[in-house]
Amino acid sequence: MGIGKRRKWAEIEAKKKEKRVRAEVEARERSRERKGGFVFREREREGQRRR
Repeated sequence: MGIGKRRKWAEIEAKKKEKRVRAEVEARERSRERKGGFVFREREREGQRRR
């Protein structure tokens, strides 16, 4: 297995993981919205954590 192939595979895996994490966060926010919580502040903190 070449190095290039492995790198490409790692990128694909990272993208999948990113998508799953984002979906998880949005689901959490939606459930909090139903309770009438503070969604925007949570999203801001999440964005800072990711960078």
